[in-house]
Amino acid sequence: MSQKKGDTSKWGKRYTEEYLEERRHQVVSLAKLGCSDKEIADVVQVGEDTLKVRMRDAIDEGRSNMRASLRKAQIEAAIMEKNPTMLIWLGKCYLGQKEPKKEVEHSGGVTVEKVVYYDEEKIVDLNTG
Repeated sequence: MSQKKGDTSKWGKRYTEEYLEERRHQVVSLAKLGCSDKEIADVVQVGEDTLKVRMRDAIDEGRSNMRASLRKAQIEAAIMEKNPTMLIWLGKCYLGQKEPKKEVEHSGGVTVEKVVYYDEEKIVDLNTG
């Protein structure tokens, strides 16, 4: 059985290149929103396995775009808006910063709390300097 020029059987049926490009654009857009493979398959009305095989590149492209957009928003919230929570989180992720550990000692009814910062090469005790 021969196909007409411009037709394809990628999804088990004959579709025009324009139709498949519209579906690809739709898959990229849905993946960019963070939709699961199942959700995308339901919207474009194909089986999840078919979607994963035939549109994997479109799904990956959309999810990469989503991660880049999310990263950009996080950086902007941290730097432009001076969001302390985002500054701390990004410092931990990208700069290897860690939360200080509080150590509590009990001696004769007296509680002593000291803050210790752990570094790979040394331990800094803020109470002793």
